[in-house]
Amino acid sequence: MQFLIVLLTFVGTCSALAVKQGRSGPPPTPPLNDPKRNTDNHGQLRDPTEPIAAFDQAPSSKRVGGCDLNSIIAASGDKLGSLVRDAPRMCISGIFEQVESKAKDACNEADVSTIGNYFYGAASSYDPAKPEGTAGMLNFILYLRACYYVQGYNENAVGKYSPNLLVLVRYGLDNFFKRPNLEAQNDVHYEIMREAISLISNAHDYINYSAVLAQLLTKVSNVWKFGSSVFIQKATQHDVVNAMYDNFFRSHYEEKVATDYYCKPHTEIPQSLSDFLDRHGDLVGTSSEWIFQNTAGELGRFSKYACIYPTISALLKKQMAKYNANSAPKVYAALLDTWSYYDSKNCATYGFCNFKAELEKKILPFSKTCDKTYTDTFKIRAQQISDAEATEVCRRLKDQESYYHNLVKDNWKPVNPDTNALIEVVIFDNSDEYKFYASKIFGIGTDNGGMYIEGDPSKAGNIARYFCYERPKNGKFDVWNLEHEFTHYLDGRYDMQGDFTASSTSGHTIWWIEGFAEYAANKNEYPSMKDDCAAKLYPLSTILNNNYNSGTNRVYHYGYLAARFMFERHRNDVETILGNFRTGQYSQYEKFITGIGSRYDQEFSQWCTCIAANKPC
Repeated sequence: MQFLIVLLTFVGTCSALAVKQGRSGPPPTPPLNDPKRNTDNHGQLRDPTEPIAAFDQAPSSKRVGGCDLNSIIAASGDKLGSLVRDAPRMCISGIFEQVESKAKDACNEADVSTIGNYFYGAASSYDPAKPEGTAGMLNFILYLRACYYVQGYNENAVGKYSPNLLVLVRYGLDNFFKRPNLEAQNDVHYEIMREAISLISNAHDYINYSAVLAQLLTKVSNVWKFGSSVFIQKATQHDVVNAMYDNFFRSHYEEKVATDYYCKPHTEIPQSLSDFLDRHGDLVGTSSEWIFQNTAGELGRFSKYACIYPTISALLKKQMAKYNANSAPKVYAALLDTWSYYDSKNCATYGFCNFKAELEKKILPFSKTCDKTYTDTFKIRAQQISDAEATEVCRRLKDQESYYHNLVKDNWKPVNPDTNALIEVVIFDNSDEYKFYASKIFGIGTDNGGMYIEGDPSKAGNIARYFCYERPKNGKFDVWNLEHEFTHYLDGRYDMQGDFTASSTSGHTIWWIEGFAEYAANKNEYPSMKDDCAAKLYPLSTILNNNYNSGTNRVYHYGYLAARFMFERHRNDVETILGNFRTGQYSQYEKFITGIGSRYDQEFSQWCTCIAANKPC
């Protein structure tokens, strides 16, 4: 089974998602100290056209005072405008979660146009120094951004938006970015700025605002100091600037459009990036260095354009002279990551032909091969780990392997074809080191809690890898979510034939892929199982229809419950499902799982009542 699995870092949650191989270049590194940023993105090597999700998980309306999301979704005209204006911000964030018919009700073009007009009016009088004085400003922008997100994932239900809507949104954005004092310094303004910039991304209007954002970057970097960067719920100066960088990254996606624009020439963005590096060298070695690293990476990306290469190469050489592998190793790596990708033909001139290999050798010096098991070999590679700790990892992998095979009763027989008899477990020192170096060395998305890459198991010599990091538990050595991600390796090798596209799109398999990994990793000790069972948010029939847009709670927490329920109460069905998976008969599986329908919903509910009461079930 050829697929890549990503593990998210929610509190008490492991998540996984397939990641497409193709890319237009390494994406910018997300904030290293913020595990929740762009979580709905699932850490994948981003499709630049993919809309940005909510920056925070929208809680249930039951937990937000004054939130009546259903009334907002049902409203239209001025009533909708007033409800959106006066609602708690987190209530508006609930729009991001709407799917299918609810998505159409919430985000039809008429309603979005109504809020677009309200945004236009609010932006005309917005005062960045006193953002609270413009009622509904944040909510109007957030609603628009949410609806572009929802429409992007539910186009069949919502329909395509007309060009007129984009024109209307531009009127509001133009008014906003023309306001004086955008460099004002207060938390509310930062959040509004981040949302407005991210609205550009979700509306796919990157090029149109490139020059505007370049000017804005220069304006704010002349004033803002980018102090200590710690993960907090509020937006920061760093988040605003990183939102600009996301737009810059996306602007390169449409090759012809981007080339035509930047070759006019337009060098405002690379110049503003270089100026930022010149102005904020004091961030190196601080908790805010990540934004400096991202700046270097985005500058390197412009080396792809031959038409402005003399200008870009001069800017890059100037920065490389200041930030080398010894003085600022991560800044240097970030700069060369994109520069070497787009300008490999000139690698000898600038001395970075072996950049990746040298970086890998330097960062991952430790290697240990575990004792061979019945069919597989596990190799530990690490940044810094003791022999005793590596031996402990080997033991846990072997224990999980034995438990897994006993659970699925596969006789230790891989699916055919699958040559992945070797898996490398690559362990970084901590989350920050993983997020930075795994992306630079291996080209993977790291806005997550770990990633499994299976490669092509049908090819001889293929190496499957699981990227993870140390995260102490109760003051002792531990590897974050080791068993969950290792289960994906075993599931792909022994239970699911074909590549990830075949297994994930030919039937409703996400409940299994994620729910089973949670169950096999956590067994009967899942942290949230009692609370989830007590809440009973989803019937089994809904969980079996999970996809990766169903939300973390439904995909992972309730996926765990569904998998455990099926193993405990309907083992014969599990055997049928595994029989279909192992032979690649996903169409047969689809018929089978669809046939179950709501047949087990009542039994599942009763079983959940038992689990919630901590009784034998």
